Amino acid sequence: MSSNDVTEVAATQVDFYHLHSDSVRQMHLFCCRLVDKAWQLGHTVCILAADAEQAGQLDDLLWTWRDDSFLPHGLAASSDSQRDPVIITHTVHDVVQTDLLVNVGNSSMTEYASLIAGAGRIAEIINQDPFVKQQGRIRYSYYDKGKYSLKYHEITSG
Repeated sequence: MSSNDVTEVAATQVDFYHLHSDSVRQMHLFCCRLVDKAWQLGHTVCILAADAEQAGQLDDLLWTWRDDSFLPHGLAASSDSQRDPVIITHTVHDVVQTDLLVNVGNSSMTEYASLIAGAGRIAEIINQDPFVKQQGRIRYSYYDKGKYSLKYHEITSG
């Protein structure tokens, strides 16, 4: 290949999951379902929560959300990303490089832009809360302008 050849790099896939509920619990349960599916397919996952409280809630829920499954995970502050295929954090500085970044938080795009640059795939979970929807619209616009590969999914049940 000569230096004049242009190779096309695949755009990062971003999936927006829009839940028809304003329930934070439904959002968390959907996150668990999505993460479980990714893990079952052999992928590593980093979950970005809004704050320490939400990170703790997701940590607890990932242990108990299904009676018939186990999802190995840990909080970024006390976990080893080499050992745990699912890492939960609430700060963009603790996001680890994984196959899938699941965002249930509402970081500003200024903070968020630097960490998504190298992400393989991104899942944005949005519910009916007006603030969450507005932040989702801002991120959607950012991704759209950045030529990311966008997919939108309406989720009508938990």
